[in-house]
Amino acid sequence: MLTVTAGCKRIPMFTANGRVYLELDLDTDLKINLSGRIDFDASPQLREKARGNIPTDMKVLFYDTKLHTVVYETFLPAKGGFIDIEPGVYDVLVYGLGTDYTRVIGLESRGTAHAYTDFKSTAVFGTKAGDEEDNDDNPDARIYQYRVITEPDQIYVGRAQDLVVPTVPEGEDNIIHLHMTVPPLVQSWTFIAYNINGLERVKDLTCYITGQATSRYFWDQHFPTQPVVAVDFPCVVNQDDYTVETVFNTFGKIPEYTSKAIMYVRVQDNYNNYYQWQYDVTEQFNNPDNVGHEIIVTDPIEIPDDPSGGAGNSDFNQDVNPWKPEIIDIDVN
Repeated sequence: MLTVTAGCKRIPMFTANGRVYLELDLDTDLKINLSGRIDFDASPQLREKARGNIPTDMKVLFYDTKLHTVVYETFLPAKGGFIDIEPGVYDVLVYGLGTDYTRVIGLESRGTAHAYTDFKSTAVFGTKAGDEEDNDDNPDARIYQYRVITEPDQIYVGRAQDLVVPTVPEGEDNIIHLHMTVPPLVQSWTFIAYNINGLERVKDLTCYITGQATSRYFWDQHFPTQPVVAVDFPCVVNQDDYTVETVFNTFGKIPEYTSKAIMYVRVQDNYNNYYQWQYDVTEQFNNPDNVGHEIIVTDPIEIPDDPSGGAGNSDFNQDVNPWKPEIIDIDVN
């Protein structure tokens, strides 16, 4: 009598329409050269910066192949899970959650889903900072202003076109397995500058690279049509090797634009003087054979021990200019 009302019954772990298992293969194999010039054992934070936060949860969206609108969406663990979707043919997007700075919008349509970061400031640069020819008469008169975006952190995005979800045969033990690979979307690059003397006099150092895209779309990974921007990022100063080095992330350089990729290094010394030098790294950035995403510069630089500031009384390289910081914050609220 006591067990009649408290009897056991069998409860299936998934519904009859939910016997489709979507396997997700997270591709964390970094595409940049981490084995050569930069000691990533000494700076493990650089390796982790390229890899980003490994997501534990993913968002999955199934789109109508003709209308490109969402017909089904769910959240799954990073390794995948069961989905409850009708048989049919779909376009599918999957992306990882848990990024710190990279934001995602436009998910209502397959073609508008994209990742971006916020605009953070406007940076003003001087001599030889632009994409036009140098003004030999008065090169110091040329001032260039770039909008700067927050450096993106890595986001993992997978896509599948015309993915077939078949009808599951009758029988509780029958399960259909589908598979998707989820690779990284954001590009990671290594940057190293050699032959820099006077690094012991550096109080603060920030790098900028221009000619970068503001965002990147998920489906075909094309770039937006907005004007190019700059990305700023910190560097590691290695006094023993006379180098400045880092890993930086970017959505990429827009191929259709003629804008150059100029790498700026801005230094504040111990006397609170400011200097900058710049490198045109466009050829390295556009080189299809640069599969390790390495940017390397070797021009010698001397950071002067000059309390008065300025380059006039030192053996400064001509591409290095004293500068006054002109950072204009943009209210993004």
